[in-house]
Amino acid sequence: MPLRWITPADIVTQQALLRHPDFVVARMKGQYWQVREKVFDYQGRFRRANELR
Repeated sequence: MPLRWITPADIVTQQALLRHPDFVVARMKGQYWQVREKVFDYQGRFRRANELR
């Protein structure tokens, strides 16, 4: 289902349809992290973003 946004209010009304990524790949660039990739539906050996092992 494609989500169509024109104004910030459109995003707020459809906020429940958005989901967090399972896994985020980032690299340190200077003093800050730069997100390289966001993975949804991750299945692998590393923990997912919402798991505390």
